[in-house]
Amino acid sequence: KFYLHSSPIRIIDIGVQSFDSICKIAPDTIWLSFYPWFVVCLLGAFVDRMGFILQDTMSRHIHWTWWCILLQFSGMYATAAPVDERHRQDNSGHPEMLRDCITETSKLQQKIDAVHAKGGGNVFLPCGRSNVNTLLLRSGVKLVGGLQRQNTTTLNECATTVLALCQPQPYIVSLVGGAHQHTSIEGITFDCTNLIETGSAPGIKAAAIVATWSNLTGTGIALKNNIFVGIPMVSQQYHAIALANVEATVQDNYVNQSGGDALNFNNGNYTVIGNFVQRVGDGCIALNNNARGVISNNRLSSCNLGIGAGPEGTSASSAYSSPFIVANNYIEDSDYGVLLGWFAFSGMAGPLETIVTDNILLRCRSAGVRYDGDPNHVSGRVTISNNRISQTGFPATTAPNTDPAKQPAGNAIVAVALSSATISGNVLHGNNGTGITVEGDNIVVQNNVVGVVPGAPSLNPSNASVGIALIGATATHISITGNTVGGYHTLVTAAASAGSSATALVISRNTFTAIPGLHDAVIVGTPFTASAQASVTQLVVTDNIVFNGGQLVLGDSVDNRTTVVASNTYFPPLGSAARTPIFRNPSSVR
Repeated sequence: KFYLHSSPIRIIDIGVQSFDSICKIAPDTIWLSFYPWFVVCLLGAFVDRMGFILQDTMSRHIHWTWWCILLQFSGMYATAAPVDERHRQDNSGHPEMLRDCITETSKLQQKIDAVHAKGGGNVFLPCGRSNVNTLLLRSGVKLVGGLQRQNTTTLNECATTVLALCQPQPYIVSLVGGAHQHTSIEGITFDCTNLIETGSAPGIKAAAIVATWSNLTGTGIALKNNIFVGIPMVSQQYHAIALANVEATVQDNYVNQSGGDALNFNNGNYTVIGNFVQRVGDGCIALNNNARGVISNNRLSSCNLGIGAGPEGTSASSAYSSPFIVANNYIEDSDYGVLLGWFAFSGMAGPLETIVTDNILLRCRSAGVRYDGDPNHVSGRVTISNNRISQTGFPATTAPNTDPAKQPAGNAIVAVALSSATISGNVLHGNNGTGITVEGDNIVVQNNVVGVVPGAPSLNPSNASVGIALIGATATHISITGNTVGGYHTLVTAAASAGSSATALVISRNTFTAIPGLHDAVIVGTPFTASAQASVTQLVVTDNIVFNGGQLVLGDSVDNRTTVVASNTYFPPLGSAARTPIFRNPSSVR
């Protein structure tokens, strides 16, 4: 039987192979664009009912290939179309299907339990589609799709192995039962159409694979080469994978849509590599509550958060001894590319010992990389390096659950309320907002290329954007060195807002290219006319090169007794007269 949206239609017996496995179609995700398909189905049913079984010289039945060809030319199209609750199938009115489901679930669960009782091993799912109730996966069991055991020594490949819920339930596979060792799920397509957000797992209402039970721990868990389709988009309670309290590898999976975090991790150590995730209403990859590890070589598209992490525990947490690494990911068309921080959870902090490096971030709406530390506690030891961030604030599409009317900031890198941070070697071009925004103490901003890459989209000079901005109430021991900055309304600002202060600030060996006619290359401090004067002490500005007549503007709040300005080179615009390179006390000259 071939089930169209779980409604049985007998077409013709095509032998030992199921129609959906041969044509590689997941029936519950089929949508039809031409009526001739219905004609074919009805014709097949009529032929079977009348007993006219087509024959050829090779088989009692017509070969399955001709049915696939006939369906194709009849105008049938298959796609993983977005699925929401309106597509959910409740088969309670089909006793035959429910009996089959119970039988299939029982067979698979018995195999899982038997392998677990023997100390672990492989459980090979049958080829084709299995409609089940929630399966309970136990320690040491490796649930394997895509292969079919022929005998004790031979394995055959399957065209596809599909697990689907036969009626609405919150989970397809649940890892349960204490400590897990070497448990894995591999090579399975999860049809998530029938997920429903009624689950009791801590923090997770609905997921294809869930392991968040409070009594569960484990090492060596692996989820690899799986496909997740049809996850409902109606709320942020729906996930593809949700894990907690374990060490796991999640690798080479594909998620075509998800209402909530597609890959959700809590309190554990995770290696997340080579996954392709798109159209997600929250985080494509989300790590929370002491989750840490390596996030690398993933492709993420159209998410609210490409990669989100935080909060962690207190500064005494053992999690801080393990670095958190985000490297070599490709993230596009999301609200945030990488968003880290403490997220205002009392007593918590953002991830420490964090490295964000060698990522490509394209068209992120609010920011490419953003880290918000806790201003009341230590947050830091962060390195943001060698990332390529382009066209922030200019998304080609709007990520799910994003307000279309929202005006994006379009900042490239934002790192605030941090201690001991390094931002180096990044290439930032064509971004709508500020290139680099920093706040805190012991911060190094060095060797970045900001806004001057040839061929980058030009910025609107009237948007008052800044190349590098030092912000916040206090900033100490800040070094801005070796950067190439251009194409912004103002290239560098430091302690330029009312009530701010900076101490031990070094701006050295940078190359600044001002926009002709806009002459503020570097602004440090505020004028006396500010409502609350800033304070700048121990300022060093040396060995910078400034093109197009850019000027260094020192506000009244700069303490001249502890300021060194020396060995800077200024070039006026071509054909223009030289201008005074340094303005002091701007309130008196403007």
